[in-house]
Amino acid sequence: MILGPLGTVNGQDLDRALSRVQSAFGPEYRFKVDREDRLVIDLLKQGRPVRQDVVYIEFLDSTAVRWSEQERAVEMACAEAHGQCIDKEIFHLGTVRHTGRSTLPLPEGRPTDEAVVAMRGLIVAGQARVAGKGLETHRRPDRRK
Repeated sequence: MILGPLGTVNGQDLDRALSRVQSAFGPEYRFKVDREDRLVIDLLKQGRPVRQDVVYIEFLDSTAVRWSEQERAVEMACAEAHGQCIDKEIFHLGTVRHTGRSTLPLPEGRPTDEAVVAMRGLIVAGQARVAGKGLETHRRPDRRK
């Protein structure tokens, strides 16, 4: 992780982490961090959305990201203090489930180690950016009416 002048990760660092995780998982996924600092993961099949996982990135445990051989998927989990922090929308069922972990099946032929390292890096970069926002000076609200 590259730290900026205040010890924070800038937007370019997060963009690089997003690019690495996108490359590791391939076109079956779309990853982004939205304006509310939520990690949004779209799982696609034949270009159509099947599932969407949404989680505030600071609620994830980067050390819990691992490869599950049994599920043939990268697994990520919520930090202990944030139990069921992941909202998992399953489009064909029309439901949103709240869960403490998410599994991201890795397409055949993709290196598992690369995907795990990329996902950990994305979580760390996102959490560093969120922490850095606390150091920013916000402008005063406009009092004009």
